[in-house]
Amino acid sequence: MNQTSCRLIFSAIIILTLGLGCAEIASPPGGPIDRTAPFLIGSSPETGAVDVEPGRIVTLNFSEPVVAPQGQNSVFISPWPEVEPKLKWKSDRLELIFAEDFAPDQTYVISVSSEIADLRRNRMDSSLIVAFSTGSTLDSGQVSGRIMREAKSESGMMVALYDYDAIDDSTEYDSIYPSYLTQTNHDGQFKLQYLPEQRYRLIAFRDLTKDSRFNPNREEYALPDREVIVGETAGLDGLNMSVTKSDTLVPSIFATSATTDGLVKIRLSKAVPLDVLRRSPGNLLLRSMTDTTIIHTATGFVETDLQLASTLTACIPGLTEEPYRAELTFRYNKPTVISDEFTLKTREDNDLPQISNFLPGEQPVFVSEVDLRLTFSEPIDTTKITGETFALWNDATGLDFTTIWNDAFRLKFQTDALEPGQSYRLTVTEFDIIDLAGNVMGDSLSEYQFATLDVDSLGSISGRINMQLPDKILDPIILTFNRSGHRQTYDLPVSGKEFEIDLPAGEYVIEGFIDSDMDGYRSLGSIYPFVLAETYATYPDTVSVRARFETSDIEFIFK
Repeated sequence: MNQTSCRLIFSAIIILTLGLGCAEIASPPGGPIDRTAPFLIGSSPETGAVDVEPGRIVTLNFSEPVVAPQGQNSVFISPWPEVEPKLKWKSDRLELIFAEDFAPDQTYVISVSSEIADLRRNRMDSSLIVAFSTGSTLDSGQVSGRIMREAKSESGMMVALYDYDAIDDSTEYDSIYPSYLTQTNHDGQFKLQYLPEQRYRLIAFRDLTKDSRFNPNREEYALPDREVIVGETAGLDGLNMSVTKSDTLVPSIFATSATTDGLVKIRLSKAVPLDVLRRSPGNLLLRSMTDTTIIHTATGFVETDLQLASTLTACIPGLTEEPYRAELTFRYNKPTVISDEFTLKTREDNDLPQISNFLPGEQPVFVSEVDLRLTFSEPIDTTKITGETFALWNDATGLDFTTIWNDAFRLKFQTDALEPGQSYRLTVTEFDIIDLAGNVMGDSLSEYQFATLDVDSLGSISGRINMQLPDKILDPIILTFNRSGHRQTYDLPVSGKEFEIDLPAGEYVIEGFIDSDMDGYRSLGSIYPFVLAETYATYPDTVSVRARFETSDIEFIFK
């Protein structure tokens, strides 16, 4: 064999060897895609084990290799050790290495988030829990519930239990770890299990810093409606909690202006609630710095139809160009907001008055609930109003009514002439609407329409309240009936055990809350001072209403 032939044979052998060495051993192409999520197949110590010997390592075994999560909370250990354990992800298992031996007579709970995924990014179907005890029994207490933001489930919220005796209203939560911790799933649900019987403070929070600690100044939170005393408090297995945020920033007054007709604008650094100012406009005052005994108070606000506002437009008569200090009390449990001293400079008012709000609006309402009123953008000179300025019509028929000025901005109409199932219009003669500076609204007629609900088109929902909270049995209740597919809601205050309401035909979702502070609004609680949320509940089914029929025997449960 010559040299050339040897080289050819040697090259062929090398090529064949490389080809065999690089051949991939794999399933035939076109096979089924792996969509099976990983799951726990075992642990050491085993879940449910008691009398566990002292040790420092907990091992979780999965059904397949999993990916170590990056930059997120995924494993929670309760109670939280003083030194954070190390986590070692090794293919299809996880090792938790404690800094010290397990404490004696202690139940440990290891919670693993459903964010854990396999190599093909299949996430676990739900979070998992492993519990064991170094004592002779496992703790058996449980707290569960759901976190919501209005109608939306809040997934990924941290749910924490703190030792009640170790905290108070001065606690800096961002400096301490909770005793027990878990996370809401994609439905906003959570469950804390294997708890010892004691008193806790329960707080759910959005962990923006991913450090398992709550920062009240930055992070949203949700609070329960009851004390959490495992072993004593009833109803800890289905808590309804809603997301809110601390209002820690105190508003400040940073600008004021006034016109010659007593229209004063106060600009705030943040929006404030207006429910107190709506009832007591005199909570805004201007104090003369020339003579501090002279106080000018607001008689009304343009913005009182709103829930929140950062600009207050008030009527404050009798002002002159001199130094003042503005003082605003928007909440009786909040400090009065006081401005720096300023010299009020009035300007000529050339703004034309307008109608900024009309009620009852476009949504048909019951005759008994018609609140017919106008809100003007400027304080109106009521002496210029005549008997012909306003007219109320049903087709071509004029209706009798009387007027009441609530303040210089708001005018209420009262009439006994309204009937169910009718359309009405209110006309306004614009050249009779003149503000205190002499500006005229316009030179034509404005028209505003509204309608009443027809009794024959109505059905009804009736039922009873099942109050299972003895300490709240005397508190008022507000039910809300939300009409599906429409932007229509109907509120019903309930003072006893029975309720009934007439409604347009349709499908309704019913929700309600216990108005313990009797202010007409559902409180979501606060951190500083710590105040529990007001109890909230929903009816589990959609309720159908048919015209001229009664849907009865609805049992609405607070538990």
